Amino acid sequence: MLVRQPWNQMRNNPKTLISALPPEVSLLLLCLRSKDQSELRSQLNAVSVEQWQTILKLAGHYGVAPILHHRLEYYGVALPDEIARALKQAYLWNTAHNLRIDHELTRILHLMQSHNIPVILLKGVYLASFIYADLGLRTMADIDLLIPEADIEKSINALQSLNFVATRPFWPAVDLALHHAPPLTKENLIVELHWRLTHETNLPGIDHAGIWARSEPIQINHTQAAALCLSDLIFHLIVHASYHHQFHNQLRTLVDLAEVLQKHQPDLDWSEIVQLIRTCRAERGAYIMLRLAADLLDAQIPSGVFQELCPSGWADTVLGWAQFQLFQLDPVLSENYIRVFHGAGFADKLAALRRGLFPSRTVMAAIYALPPESKKLVWLYPRHIISRLSKYFKPAWRLLLGDRRQSLESKSDQSLRDWLHTA
Repeated sequence: MLVRQPWNQMRNNPKTLISALPPEVSLLLLCLRSKDQSELRSQLNAVSVEQWQTILKLAGHYGVAPILHHRLEYYGVALPDEIARALKQAYLWNTAHNLRIDHELTRILHLMQSHNIPVILLKGVYLASFIYADLGLRTMADIDLLIPEADIEKSINALQSLNFVATRPFWPAVDLALHHAPPLTKENLIVELHWRLTHETNLPGIDHAGIWARSEPIQINHTQAAALCLSDLIFHLIVHASYHHQFHNQLRTLVDLAEVLQKHQPDLDWSEIVQLIRTCRAERGAYIMLRLAADLLDAQIPSGVFQELCPSGWADTVLGWAQFQLFQLDPVLSENYIRVFHGAGFADKLAALRRGLFPSRTVMAAIYALPPESKKLVWLYPRHIISRLSKYFKPAWRLLLGDRRQSLESKSDQSLRDWLHTA
Protein backbone atom coordinates (compact mmCIF):
# COMPACT_ATOMS: atom_id res chain seq x y z
CA MET A 1 0.00 0.00 0.00
CA LEU A 2 1.20 3.52 -0.78
CA VAL A 3 2.15 5.65 2.18
CA ARG A 4 -0.40 8.48 2.15
CA GLN A 5 1.15 10.61 4.88
CA PRO A 6 4.55 11.62 3.52
CA TRP A 7 4.25 15.22 4.73
CA ASN A 8 3.67 14.72 8.46
CA GLN A 9 7.01 16.27 9.36
CA MET A 10 5.89 19.56 7.79
CA ARG A 11 2.90 20.10 10.04
CA ASN A 12 1.22 23.37 9.03
CA ASN A 13 4.14 25.00 7.22
CA PRO A 14 3.92 24.26 3.47
CA LYS A 15 7.12 26.24 2.85
CA THR A 16 9.17 23.36 4.24
CA LEU A 17 7.90 21.13 1.44
CA ILE A 18 10.65 22.47 -0.80
CA SER A 19 13.37 20.68 1.14
CA ALA A 20 11.39 17.84 2.71
CA LEU A 21 10.40 15.43 -0.04
CA PRO A 22 9.95 11.83 1.14
CA PRO A 23 13.02 9.73 0.24
CA GLU A 24 11.17 7.51 -2.24
CA VAL A 25 9.85 10.57 -4.10
CA SER A 26 13.35 12.05 -4.19
CA LEU A 27 14.73 8.79 -5.58
CA LEU A 28 12.01 8.66 -8.23
CA LEU A 29 12.86 12.21 -9.30
CA LEU A 30 16.56 11.34 -9.40
CA CYS A 31 15.80 8.48 -11.82
CA LEU A 32 13.65 10.72 -14.00
CA ARG A 33 16.10 13.60 -14.25
CA SER A 34 19.63 12.29 -13.82
CA LYS A 35 22.03 12.26 -16.74
CA ASP A 36 25.01 11.23 -14.63
CA GLN A 37 25.30 7.43 -14.54
CA SER A 38 27.79 7.36 -11.65
CA GLU A 39 25.59 9.60 -9.48
CA LEU A 40 22.52 7.51 -10.25
CA ARG A 41 24.16 4.15 -9.61
CA SER A 42 25.86 5.14 -6.39
CA GLN A 43 22.64 6.41 -4.84
CA LEU A 44 20.41 3.60 -6.10
CA ASN A 45 22.70 0.76 -5.04
CA ALA A 46 21.74 1.41 -1.43
CA VAL A 47 17.96 1.36 -2.05
CA SER A 48 16.15 -1.46 -0.23
CA VAL A 49 13.61 -3.79 -1.84
CA GLU A 50 10.88 -2.17 0.28
CA GLN A 51 11.84 1.27 -1.01
CA TRP A 52 11.86 0.00 -4.60
CA GLN A 53 8.35 -1.35 -4.08
CA THR A 54 7.19 2.07 -2.93
CA ILE A 55 8.96 3.78 -5.85
CA LEU A 56 7.29 1.34 -8.25
CA LYS A 57 3.84 2.10 -6.83
CA LEU A 58 4.50 5.84 -6.92
CA ALA A 59 5.61 5.60 -10.56
CA GLY A 60 2.44 3.72 -11.43
CA HIS A 61 0.26 6.23 -9.62
CA TYR A 62 1.90 9.21 -11.34
CA GLY A 63 1.90 7.53 -14.77
CA VAL A 64 5.68 7.47 -15.22
CA ALA A 65 6.48 3.75 -14.79
CA PRO A 66 7.41 3.19 -18.50
CA ILE A 67 9.83 6.12 -18.62
CA LEU A 68 11.29 4.99 -15.28
CA HIS A 69 11.89 1.55 -16.80
CA HIS A 70 13.62 3.17 -19.77
CA ARG A 71 15.85 5.38 -17.61
CA LEU A 72 16.98 2.58 -15.30
CA GLU A 73 17.60 0.15 -18.15
CA TYR A 74 19.57 2.77 -20.11
CA TYR A 75 21.83 3.50 -17.16
CA GLY A 76 22.26 -0.18 -16.32
CA VAL A 77 20.95 0.09 -12.77
CA ALA A 78 20.79 -3.31 -11.05
CA LEU A 79 17.25 -3.80 -9.73
CA PRO A 80 15.65 -6.54 -7.64
CA ASP A 81 14.21 -9.11 -10.05
CA GLU A 82 10.59 -8.50 -9.07
CA ILE A 83 10.96 -4.73 -9.59
CA ALA A 84 12.71 -5.15 -12.95
CA ARG A 85 9.96 -7.53 -14.13
CA ALA A 86 7.18 -5.23 -12.97
CA LEU A 87 8.68 -2.19 -14.70
CA LYS A 88 9.26 -4.09 -17.93
CA GLN A 89 5.69 -5.38 -17.79
CA ALA A 90 4.40 -1.83 -17.31
CA TYR A 91 6.37 -0.71 -20.36
CA LEU A 92 5.19 -3.64 -22.53
CA TRP A 93 1.56 -3.23 -21.48
CA ASN A 94 1.69 0.50 -22.20
CA THR A 95 3.29 -0.14 -25.60
CA ALA A 96 0.48 -2.54 -26.55
CA HIS A 97 -2.16 -0.09 -25.28
CA ASN A 98 -0.63 2.83 -27.17
CA LEU A 99 -0.26 0.82 -30.38
CA ARG A 100 -4.01 0.33 -30.31
CA ILE A 101 -4.51 4.05 -29.71
CA ASP A 102 -2.10 4.81 -32.57
CA HIS A 103 -4.02 2.52 -34.92
CA GLU A 104 -7.33 4.17 -34.00
CA LEU A 105 -5.79 7.63 -34.28
CA THR A 106 -4.79 6.90 -37.88
CA ARG A 107 -8.37 5.93 -38.72
CA ILE A 108 -9.70 9.06 -37.02
CA LEU A 109 -7.31 11.36 -38.86
CA HIS A 110 -8.20 9.79 -42.23
CA LEU A 111 -11.86 10.31 -41.37
CA MET A 112 -11.39 13.94 -40.33
CA GLN A 113 -9.41 14.61 -43.48
CA SER A 114 -12.21 13.19 -45.61
CA HIS A 115 -14.64 15.59 -43.87
CA ASN A 116 -12.27 18.57 -44.25
CA ILE A 117 -11.96 18.96 -40.48
CA PRO A 118 -8.54 20.29 -39.39
CA VAL A 119 -7.01 18.57 -36.35
CA ILE A 120 -4.20 19.45 -33.95
CA LEU A 121 -2.83 16.58 -31.87
CA LEU A 122 -2.70 17.36 -28.16
CA LYS A 123 -0.85 15.87 -25.18
CA GLY A 124 -0.09 12.13 -25.22
CA VAL A 125 -0.88 11.28 -28.84
CA TYR A 126 1.61 13.92 -29.96
CA LEU A 127 4.20 13.60 -27.20
CA ALA A 128 4.58 9.81 -27.43
CA SER A 129 5.51 9.88 -31.12
CA PHE A 130 7.31 13.20 -31.52
CA ILE A 131 8.93 13.92 -28.15
CA TYR A 132 9.53 10.55 -26.51
CA ALA A 133 9.93 8.87 -29.93
CA ASP A 134 8.73 5.57 -28.41
CA LEU A 135 5.04 4.82 -28.09
CA GLY A 136 5.63 2.80 -24.94
CA LEU A 137 7.26 5.54 -22.87
CA ARG A 138 4.37 7.96 -22.42
CA THR A 139 1.19 6.73 -20.72
CA MET A 140 -2.12 8.07 -21.99
CA ALA A 141 -5.74 7.41 -21.15
CA ASP A 142 -7.38 9.04 -24.15
CA ILE A 143 -6.98 10.70 -27.53
CA ASP A 144 -7.06 14.50 -27.19
CA LEU A 145 -7.66 16.48 -30.37
CA LEU A 146 -8.07 20.22 -30.93
CA ILE A 147 -10.65 21.09 -33.58
CA PRO A 148 -12.30 24.34 -34.68
CA GLU A 149 -15.37 25.20 -32.62
CA ALA A 150 -17.49 25.36 -35.78
CA ASP A 151 -16.73 21.69 -36.51
CA ILE A 152 -17.73 20.20 -33.14
CA GLU A 153 -20.99 18.52 -34.08
CA LYS A 154 -19.64 17.51 -37.48
CA SER A 155 -16.69 15.82 -35.75
CA ILE A 156 -18.91 14.01 -33.25
CA ASN A 157 -21.07 12.65 -36.07
CA ALA A 158 -17.97 11.56 -37.98
CA LEU A 159 -16.57 9.67 -34.98
CA GLN A 160 -19.88 7.93 -34.44
CA SER A 161 -19.47 6.42 -37.90
CA LEU A 162 -16.36 4.67 -36.47
CA ASN A 163 -18.56 3.19 -33.71
CA PHE A 164 -17.52 5.69 -31.07
CA VAL A 165 -20.41 6.39 -28.71
CA ALA A 166 -20.90 9.72 -26.95
CA THR A 167 -21.30 9.45 -23.18
CA ARG A 168 -24.23 11.84 -23.62
CA PRO A 169 -25.59 14.11 -26.39
CA PHE A 170 -23.82 17.35 -27.26
CA TRP A 171 -25.90 20.24 -25.89
CA PRO A 172 -24.67 23.67 -27.06
CA ALA A 173 -26.31 25.41 -24.09
CA VAL A 174 -24.20 23.27 -21.74
CA ASP A 175 -21.06 22.35 -23.64
CA LEU A 176 -20.12 25.55 -25.46
CA ALA A 177 -19.30 27.06 -22.08
CA LEU A 178 -16.73 24.28 -21.57
CA HIS A 179 -13.58 23.50 -23.54
CA HIS A 180 -14.28 19.99 -24.81
CA ALA A 181 -17.25 17.91 -25.93
CA PRO A 182 -18.60 14.96 -23.93
CA PRO A 183 -16.11 12.08 -24.32
CA LEU A 184 -16.70 9.51 -27.04
CA THR A 185 -15.83 5.90 -26.21
CA LYS A 186 -15.28 2.62 -28.01
CA GLU A 187 -14.47 -0.34 -25.79
CA ASN A 188 -11.71 1.08 -23.55
CA LEU A 189 -10.68 3.92 -25.89
CA ILE A 190 -11.73 7.51 -25.23
CA VAL A 191 -11.65 10.50 -27.59
CA GLU A 192 -11.96 14.06 -26.32
CA LEU A 193 -12.60 16.81 -28.85
CA HIS A 194 -11.33 20.19 -27.62
CA TRP A 195 -11.90 23.62 -29.13
CA ARG A 196 -10.04 25.46 -26.35
CA LEU A 197 -6.85 24.54 -24.51
CA THR A 198 -8.59 25.00 -21.16
CA HIS A 199 -11.83 26.30 -19.68
CA GLU A 200 -12.12 30.07 -20.03
CA THR A 201 -12.77 30.43 -16.29
CA ASN A 202 -9.31 28.93 -15.73
CA LEU A 203 -7.49 31.30 -18.07
CA PRO A 204 -9.44 33.72 -20.28
CA GLY A 205 -7.89 35.41 -23.26
CA ILE A 206 -6.05 32.57 -24.99
CA ASP A 207 -5.72 33.48 -28.68
CA HIS A 208 -6.94 30.28 -30.33
CA ALA A 209 -6.94 31.86 -33.78
CA GLY A 210 -3.24 32.55 -33.26
CA ILE A 211 -2.68 28.98 -32.09
CA TRP A 212 -4.19 27.65 -35.33
CA ALA A 213 -2.19 30.12 -37.40
CA ARG A 214 1.08 29.07 -35.72
CA SER A 215 0.34 25.32 -35.85
CA GLU A 216 2.71 23.17 -37.87
CA PRO A 217 1.86 20.36 -40.31
CA ILE A 218 3.02 16.88 -39.29
CA GLN A 219 2.73 13.40 -40.71
CA ILE A 220 1.90 10.46 -38.49
CA ASN A 221 1.57 6.97 -39.94
CA HIS A 222 1.43 8.49 -43.46
CA THR A 223 -1.53 10.61 -42.37
CA GLN A 224 -1.63 14.41 -42.35
CA ALA A 225 -2.37 16.33 -39.16
CA ALA A 226 -1.06 19.36 -37.29
CA ALA A 227 0.77 20.04 -34.05
CA LEU A 228 1.14 23.04 -31.78
CA CYS A 229 4.22 25.07 -32.56
CA LEU A 230 7.00 24.62 -30.02
CA SER A 231 6.16 27.76 -28.02
CA ASP A 232 2.46 26.88 -27.91
CA LEU A 233 3.30 23.31 -26.88
CA ILE A 234 5.26 24.56 -23.88
CA PHE A 235 2.52 27.08 -23.10
CA HIS A 236 -0.13 24.33 -23.21
CA LEU A 237 1.81 22.01 -20.88
CA ILE A 238 2.17 24.88 -18.41
CA VAL A 239 -1.50 25.86 -18.60
CA HIS A 240 -2.72 22.25 -18.40
CA ALA A 241 -0.82 21.50 -15.19
CA SER A 242 -1.23 24.85 -13.46
CA TYR A 243 -4.56 26.48 -14.31
CA HIS A 244 -6.49 23.39 -15.41
CA HIS A 245 -5.36 20.96 -12.68
CA GLN A 246 -3.81 23.30 -10.07
CA PHE A 247 -0.77 20.94 -10.21
CA HIS A 248 -2.71 18.06 -8.66
CA ASN A 249 -1.05 14.76 -9.68
CA GLN A 250 0.78 16.46 -12.56
CA LEU A 251 4.24 14.88 -12.30
CA ARG A 252 3.73 13.30 -15.73
CA THR A 253 3.07 16.72 -17.29
CA LEU A 254 6.15 18.07 -15.53
CA VAL A 255 8.20 15.23 -17.05
CA ASP A 256 6.63 16.05 -20.44
CA LEU A 257 7.77 19.65 -20.10
CA ALA A 258 11.30 18.64 -19.11
CA GLU A 259 11.49 16.27 -22.10
CA VAL A 260 10.32 18.97 -24.53
CA LEU A 261 12.82 21.47 -23.13
CA GLN A 262 15.68 18.99 -23.39
CA LYS A 263 14.83 17.76 -26.88
CA HIS A 264 14.37 21.25 -28.35
CA GLN A 265 16.80 23.28 -26.24
CA PRO A 266 18.57 24.90 -29.26
CA ASP A 267 15.27 25.80 -30.94
CA LEU A 268 13.50 27.46 -28.00
CA ASP A 269 12.41 31.07 -28.46
CA TRP A 270 12.07 32.11 -24.83
CA SER A 271 11.05 35.65 -25.74
CA GLU A 272 8.08 34.27 -27.69
CA ILE A 273 7.18 31.86 -24.87
CA VAL A 274 7.29 34.66 -22.28
CA GLN A 275 5.17 36.88 -24.54
CA LEU A 276 2.51 34.14 -24.91
CA ILE A 277 2.42 33.74 -21.14
CA ARG A 278 2.15 37.47 -20.52
CA THR A 279 -0.54 38.01 -23.14
CA CYS A 280 -2.79 35.57 -21.26
CA ARG A 281 -1.67 36.83 -17.85
CA ALA A 282 -0.46 33.35 -16.99
CA GLU A 283 2.78 34.44 -15.31
CA ARG A 284 1.85 32.99 -11.93
CA GLY A 285 1.17 29.46 -13.12
CA ALA A 286 4.08 29.56 -15.56
CA TYR A 287 6.58 30.70 -12.96
CA ILE A 288 5.64 27.85 -10.61
CA MET A 289 5.69 25.24 -13.39
CA LEU A 290 9.08 26.31 -14.69
CA ARG A 291 10.51 26.49 -11.16
CA LEU A 292 9.29 22.95 -10.45
CA ALA A 293 10.77 21.69 -13.72
CA ALA A 294 14.12 23.27 -12.90
CA ASP A 295 14.22 22.38 -9.20
CA LEU A 296 12.85 18.84 -9.38
CA LEU A 297 13.90 17.61 -12.83
CA ASP A 298 16.93 19.78 -13.53
CA ALA A 299 15.35 21.36 -16.63
CA GLN A 300 17.66 23.96 -18.17
CA ILE A 301 15.82 27.29 -18.14
CA PRO A 302 17.60 30.67 -18.51
CA SER A 303 17.66 32.70 -15.30
CA GLY A 304 16.36 35.68 -17.27
CA VAL A 305 13.08 33.83 -17.87
CA PHE A 306 12.49 33.53 -14.13
CA GLN A 307 13.33 37.20 -13.64
CA GLU A 308 10.79 38.21 -16.30
CA LEU A 309 7.99 35.97 -15.00
CA CYS A 310 8.49 36.21 -11.24
CA PRO A 311 5.28 37.67 -9.75
CA SER A 312 5.51 40.61 -7.41
CA GLY A 313 5.52 39.65 -3.77
CA TRP A 314 6.67 36.10 -4.57
CA ALA A 315 7.23 33.77 -1.61
CA ASP A 316 8.45 30.17 -1.74
CA THR A 317 5.42 29.20 0.36
CA VAL A 318 3.47 29.22 -2.93
CA LEU A 319 5.92 26.72 -4.42
CA GLY A 320 5.29 24.55 -1.38
CA TRP A 321 1.54 24.58 -2.01
CA ALA A 322 2.11 23.53 -5.63
CA GLN A 323 4.58 20.81 -4.72
CA PHE A 324 2.13 19.42 -2.18
CA GLN A 325 -0.54 19.18 -4.88
CA LEU A 326 1.95 17.68 -7.35
CA PHE A 327 2.70 14.69 -5.11
CA GLN A 328 -0.66 14.34 -3.37
CA LEU A 329 -1.91 10.74 -3.51
CA ASP A 330 -5.56 11.31 -2.61
CA PRO A 331 -8.25 12.30 -5.16
CA VAL A 332 -8.67 15.99 -5.86
CA LEU A 333 -11.20 17.72 -3.65
CA SER A 334 -14.06 19.95 -4.74
CA GLU A 335 -13.24 23.66 -4.56
CA ASN A 336 -16.67 24.28 -3.02
CA TYR A 337 -15.99 21.66 -0.34
CA ILE A 338 -12.68 23.30 0.53
CA ARG A 339 -14.27 26.74 0.82
CA VAL A 340 -17.00 25.43 3.13
CA PHE A 341 -14.28 24.70 5.69
CA HIS A 342 -11.67 27.33 4.85
CA GLY A 343 -13.62 30.19 3.27
CA ALA A 344 -12.83 33.81 4.08
CA GLY A 345 -15.97 34.25 6.15
CA PHE A 346 -19.46 32.93 6.84
CA ALA A 347 -20.91 34.40 3.62
CA ASP A 348 -18.14 32.82 1.51
CA LYS A 349 -18.68 29.43 3.19
CA LEU A 350 -22.45 29.62 2.75
CA ALA A 351 -22.10 30.52 -0.95
CA ALA A 352 -19.75 27.57 -1.47
CA LEU A 353 -22.21 25.22 0.24
CA ARG A 354 -25.03 26.49 -1.98
CA ARG A 355 -22.94 26.04 -5.17
CA GLY A 356 -21.97 22.54 -4.13
CA LEU A 357 -25.43 21.28 -3.15
CA PHE A 358 -27.56 23.33 -5.57
CA PRO A 359 -25.55 23.77 -8.81
CA SER A 360 -27.09 25.42 -11.88
CA ARG A 361 -29.29 23.45 -14.30
CA THR A 362 -26.48 23.40 -16.88
CA VAL A 363 -24.09 21.84 -14.37
CA MET A 364 -26.75 19.31 -13.33
CA ALA A 365 -27.37 18.51 -17.00
CA ALA A 366 -23.68 17.75 -17.51
CA ILE A 367 -23.50 15.58 -14.36
CA TYR A 368 -26.65 13.55 -14.94
CA ALA A 369 -26.69 13.46 -18.77
CA LEU A 370 -30.08 15.11 -19.17
CA PRO A 371 -31.02 18.05 -21.41
CA PRO A 372 -30.78 21.33 -19.47
CA GLU A 373 -34.48 22.00 -20.10
CA SER A 374 -35.54 18.61 -18.69
CA LYS A 375 -38.03 18.78 -15.81
CA LYS A 376 -36.42 15.68 -14.34
CA LEU A 377 -33.45 17.75 -13.21
CA VAL A 378 -35.48 19.31 -10.39
CA TRP A 379 -36.15 15.88 -8.91
CA LEU A 380 -32.46 14.98 -9.07
CA TYR A 381 -31.39 17.67 -6.59
CA PRO A 382 -32.14 15.50 -3.50
CA ARG A 383 -30.07 12.68 -5.05
CA HIS A 384 -27.28 15.16 -5.77
CA ILE A 385 -27.28 16.50 -2.21
CA ILE A 386 -27.07 12.98 -0.77
CA SER A 387 -24.24 12.02 -3.16
CA ARG A 388 -22.21 15.16 -2.26
CA LEU A 389 -22.68 14.67 1.48
CA SER A 390 -21.75 11.00 1.15
CA LYS A 391 -18.66 11.74 -0.95
CA TYR A 392 -17.23 14.35 1.40
CA PHE A 393 -18.31 12.91 4.75
CA LYS A 394 -14.99 11.19 5.48
CA PRO A 395 -12.75 14.17 4.61
CA ALA A 396 -15.07 16.44 6.60
CA TRP A 397 -14.95 14.09 9.57
CA ARG A 398 -11.14 13.98 9.42
CA LEU A 399 -11.05 17.78 9.43
CA LEU A 400 -13.37 17.96 12.43
CA LEU A 401 -11.12 15.51 14.27
CA GLY A 402 -8.14 17.77 13.59
CA ASP A 403 -6.39 15.64 10.94
CA ARG A 404 -3.32 17.75 10.08
CA ARG A 405 -2.75 16.16 6.65
CA GLN A 406 -6.38 16.73 5.63
CA SER A 407 -6.21 20.32 6.84
CA LEU A 408 -2.91 20.98 5.04
CA GLU A 409 -4.28 19.40 1.85
CA SER A 410 -7.37 21.60 1.87
CA LYS A 411 -5.60 24.81 2.84
CA SER A 412 -2.86 24.30 0.24
CA ASP A 413 -5.43 23.64 -2.48
CA GLN A 414 -7.51 26.72 -1.69
CA SER A 415 -4.50 28.99 -1.16
CA LEU A 416 -3.00 27.91 -4.47
CA ARG A 417 -6.26 28.40 -6.40
CA ASP A 418 -6.72 31.87 -4.91
CA TRP A 419 -3.11 32.85 -5.61
CA LEU A 420 -3.19 31.66 -9.24
CA HIS A 421 -6.23 33.79 -9.99
CA THR A 422 -5.09 36.94 -8.20
CA ALA A 423 -4.92 39.80 -10.68
